[in-house]
Amino acid sequence: MSSFHLYFIKPIGKGKTSLLTQPTPASTSQADSPRKLSSLLRLDIWKTPYRKILLTLFGFHLAQYLAIPIFPIFNVRVLNLNDDQLGISTALFYLTVFLGSTQLRNVVHRLGNKRTTGLGVAAMASYPIIVAYSHNIAIFYLASIVGGFAWSLAGGAYANYMLEHIPPDDRPPYLAWYNIALNIAVLVSSLAGPAIADQIGLFNALILFGIMRFLAGIAILKWG
Repeated sequence: MSSFHLYFIKPIGKGKTSLLTQPTPASTSQADSPRKLSSLLRLDIWKTPYRKILLTLFGFHLAQYLAIPIFPIFNVRVLNLNDDQLGISTALFYLTVFLGSTQLRNVVHRLGNKRTTGLGVAAMASYPIIVAYSHNIAIFYLASIVGGFAWSLAGGAYANYMLEHIPPDDRPPYLAWYNIALNIAVLVSSLAGPAIADQIGLFNALILFGIMRFLAGIAILKWG
């Protein structure tokens, strides 16, 4: 599908100018400046309002990925789900992601990207919490359905929410800082999630991570 989408990208016409400006090479005096490292790292970005976007999205991804290593263990050890049940739940999740995505334009038009992202992230709290209380397969399937709709909102809107706060002629360093924040969140949460579950148990860990997802959504709505 990504290759299919690339087919529709058309080059900018000769009479049009690109939104992105070519970076100017650093002069010799700039290269010898003591501020070289700060300039290369674009630390000035952390002095802009985009700092709040980076911090709130970091909190979102941290809460998001903390629970991910726990799901397979909980599904097999506690819920004793078989391959067919896991396959059906995955299909239900992505089916509802697809259905929810078809309505994303209408939701964003009414609420805006920020509110759609915040509400979607807060709604993502429902997935680990419902999974934790899945006493039967029907409840587990419900978690997949609700979680799919929540992710269709958060996953579909947060990139545009972020881009709204990035200067169109200076996107690469801003996106680079976002990728740094994302990868740190993935690394920390992938290590911390199982460690926390070992200390407080799988059930309590899912509840805790669900609460953290909800708080991350509130943080986006309030401070993002």
